Amino acid sequence: MNGKRWFGGMAGGCVLLAASVASAADPSISVGASENVTLTDGEHAGFYPSVMVGLGFEAGPVEIVPALGVEGCAELGTWGFLGAVVVDIPVHEYVGIDLAAQVAHDQEGGDWDGAVLAVGGGVGASFYLDPWSISPMVSLLGIPGEPGLFISPSISVGYTFDLSGESGPAPAGPAVGSAR
Repeated sequence: MNGKRWFGGMAGGCVLLAASVASAADPSISVGASENVTLTDGEHAGFYPSVMVGLGFEAGPVEIVPALGVEGCAELGTWGFLGAVVVDIPVHEYVGIDLAAQVAHDQEGGDWDGAVLAVGGGVGASFYLDPWSISPMVSLLGIPGEPGLFISPSISVGYTFDLSGESGPAPAGPAVGSAR
């Protein structure tokens, strides 16, 4: 597998993830996109739209949000699954800092045996006005056993479903994780 191809959606998915959960146990959905570039020479490595779903859990002053998703890159003819855990740290009523651990699977068509796996992490922010959020993120990922790393700036838009049963909008919180 070409090491220059990786899972751009991973970063986009995380960002989108980081833009979707306003309170503990409220599910979210996000759509995002990332531009993937090789770190060593700045070569374009794919544009990946993605979609993810997440569920946030309050943990003291932060929210932890595991998420799963799918991504695809039309120009490379690849697609794959995404997994992430985002920790959202609130810094303002409408802003959170997001730290993400990410894993992404990528393959051409139905070539499961030729699939590659990328792992890494990212940092970003969530700007939210519940139930919506916008989350930019920058991730650094690599494919184990292959040289080189990828940098992936991404952005996502998330929507949080308020399952609290309270009337009116959910309290303001970040896309994928809010400690509110």
